[in-house]
Amino acid sequence: MGGYIEIFDSSTFLSEGKIKVGKSPMDIEEDEENLYVINFEEGTLSVISKRLKKEVDKISIGGMPKSIKINGSYFIISDYFNSRILIINSVDYKKRTIAVGKEPSAMIIYWFSSVNNKFITFLDLLQLDIFH
Repeated sequence: MGGYIEIFDSSTFLSEGKIKVGKSPMDIEEDEENLYVINFEEGTLSVISKRLKKEVDKISIGGMPKSIKINGSYFIISDYFNSRILIINSVDYKKRTIAVGKEPSAMIIYWFSSVNNKFITFLDLLQLDIFH
């Protein structure tokens, strides 16, 4: 048994229908063509075509994915069960991981050019490293 997301018209707030996704959908992101839904209990990422309004791909990522962000051509996904961040190339779905603290839940991608704070943690997406 899977889960669903519901699509609403933004001007009328009326439902345009439901789209079947994986079990326990937890978070959603979008780009110009697709919606990306994290399925917590199933350990998958559902790819939903906005044009077709249906799931067109499902990517197995394992663990218990809790949140997703998109940064360029990468999906950045927190894995609650395995205490890691997954960096997945959106073209070929190759995965890289970064171990983080226990049970990561939410994320924000924050870019800045200067900081006056002493204790900042940076996530270097190109080198896949955490530094302070």
